[in-house]
Amino acid sequence: MSKDFDFFETSAIFSKSDSVSYNEDALLVRLISHKDVFADVFHLLKDFPLDVDPKKLTFIGAGKSSDESDAVLHGLESEVIMQQVDQNDVGDWIPFRLRIENLMSIDPAISLRVTEHNVLELAEMVRERRLGAVATIILYFGMDQPWPSVKSAYELIDEQGSDPRIKAYVQDLRAVVIDLGALKDKQIAGLESDLHDLAIMMCCCRNGQDVPALNHPLKYPQDTIRLAATLFGSKHLADAILADLNEEEPITLEPLKQALIERDQHYFYALGQARSQKEELVSVVLGYFKEHPDQLNRLFETYDLDPNLQDLLRAQFDL
Repeated sequence: MSKDFDFFETSAIFSKSDSVSYNEDALLVRLISHKDVFADVFHLLKDFPLDVDPKKLTFIGAGKSSDESDAVLHGLESEVIMQQVDQNDVGDWIPFRLRIENLMSIDPAISLRVTEHNVLELAEMVRERRLGAVATIILYFGMDQPWPSVKSAYELIDEQGSDPRIKAYVQDLRAVVIDLGALKDKQIAGLESDLHDLAIMMCCCRNGQDVPALNHPLKYPQDTIRLAATLFGSKHLADAILADLNEEEPITLEPLKQALIERDQHYFYALGQARSQKEELVSVVLGYFKEHPDQLNRLFETYDLDPNLQDLLRAQFDL
């Protein structure tokens, strides 16, 4: 397993030399471009019997879920398929399918849904007369008490308060469960500058304030715009905005802000109050500044913010 296994390591994702479309999700691009990470996912699974060799992996497909609802992300939304070919026999290959799901709140039914999706994957391969390995990554955006380590979906039956009798009906198909809220500071350092505008946008909206112009060029536009749109319940807006943007020019959060305001200004500014149940997700983005007040001061200097807005932000972080 690679020593620096890290799903937020996105430094090489958006190079023009990548054969993957610019509109692919950052995590998908990383898995395709860095096959050692793809292999690591399977190596993380308990008792996984096969050795996944990154040098033998060939990317053969990726897919997106058909569910484009504006609701909080439910359902497996991304898929990567690779095959491993034995160098001594090109006819002997093993397909590996990786499903990715994003969750922003506790889902007691997650073990059932992982089982359902994995069984459907296996059934499809049976029809094709080619069995392979299926793994699931579940990305949580922070729990009230961050998990200290990777967990399996089977272990989540107890963690998330499901009826223990459900164990009799759920096969222990392993899944890698990662709480993004438990990541170390250094693992989100690459997104630090992009979080500034997102923090301003969220603080203003949650407090009914006008949002200033957000003209800071995003270092990771795909990640940041998709996260921001999801926070505001408008995932489809991110897809539309990213499809229209010219990657040769600096990309900011301003187009997303304008699109949200045009859609429903009252809804946009009242959104934070209506989504109080999502505080654990909001803390993932804003908590960084509470832990690092020096970064908040640097934000004030960078944007020359109005004193009233500075006071609002300080109150937000209890500073």
